[in-house]
Amino acid sequence: MILRASLLHAVGEGPLEARLEGWSDGGLFIESGRIADAGPFAEVRARHPGAMVR
Repeated sequence: MILRASLLHAVGEGPLEARLEGWSDGGLFIESGRIADAGPFAEVRARHPGAMVR
């Protein structure tokens, strides 16, 4: 399943190195109850074309 929403997350090594990254039209691919992929919706959708979108 792909959840379509605005997304924001921290990337980097530890709190002093972290920076925020986000997408106003993001996609979160959930597989077996875990986040398996995230990014701009169009890119996530292209990588998982058969997934249901919510």
